[in-house]
Amino acid sequence: MPGETKFQTYVKQSRDPLNSLVLTLPILLLYNVGLLISGGGTLNGVDFITVFLLKNWGMSGMMAFNGGLFVTLVLAVLILKREKRLEPAIVFPIIVESTVYAVGMGSLILLLMTYIPGLNAAPPTVGLLDRIFISMGAGFHEELVFRLVLFGGLSWAIGRLTEKPELGIVIGLVVSSLLFSLVHYLGAEAFALNTFVYRALAGAVLVGLYYWRGFAVAVYTHAIYDVYVLVWREIF
Repeated sequence: MPGETKFQTYVKQSRDPLNSLVLTLPILLLYNVGLLISGGGTLNGVDFITVFLLKNWGMSGMMAFNGGLFVTLVLAVLILKREKRLEPAIVFPIIVESTVYAVGMGSLILLLMTYIPGLNAAPPTVGLLDRIFISMGAGFHEELVFRLVLFGGLSWAIGRLTEKPELGIVIGLVVSSLLFSLVHYLGAEAFALNTFVYRALAGAVLVGLYYWRGFAVAVYTHAIYDVYVLVWREIF
């Protein structure tokens, strides 16, 4: 836009909801490739779309979905670029910005794991490549469910009902962060207060990133954070 600096344009484009969805499709594609390679072994717990696809159409449905997703990505980028609403190259500064947040959050968590008893839970018993695919799934689907839908929906609904937007934001933050933490115990991991608290706090940080920087930054931060923590623990 005329009169905008490059930084202002970057912030505006990266916060745009439609741009954010388009910019996160590569993460979703990579996750789905991992599902195909692993035969569904890297499925994220809140990935309701894939569960539905696998149950009704199997792997052939997954492959068709991925093909449609790729075509959608290409068309969306071309249309948004033609309308001058999105410069696709901003995905690279988004990745850099998200990496700064992810490494900062990841380093703090790794430090806490060192000093707080019981916080250093056992890493997933899967290979290194599968951990990357798992991270991509967590980054996209958990941000979609807990930040975009749950936080976004609750904060909007409560703000409209009470005519107090700030109250909606606070309630949305608390509820979405607590549920985000709780969902990690639906599998084999036993509930523990210390891990519950740090995941809830991580959820609150991601709500902040979603609110101030948009869906794309939250997704990339979450995915890169998971890769950083899981891969770091594997190598070191």
